Amino acid sequence: MLLAQLYDRHADECALAAERTDNPRHRTMLIKLIDEWRQAAQQLRATEDGAVSAPELGHSSRRKRRRSNKPS
Repeated sequence: MLLAQLYDRHADECALAAERTDNPRHRTMLIKLIDEWRQAAQQLRATEDGAVSAPELGHSSRRKRRRSNKPS
């Protein structure tokens, strides 16, 4: 997944949350976040053509330590 697409997904999730909330302050905050995510995605596409990959969602980004078979 391209990083710009991930930003678009975040913007879409904020839009859904904004539609569902009854709190005007939360809605205002979410609408601001939508704009920021969209701008970040657009900027990334313009500067790097969106070619930066994001880590796969749901997978741990930590590297597993390998146990050494060498005696200590």
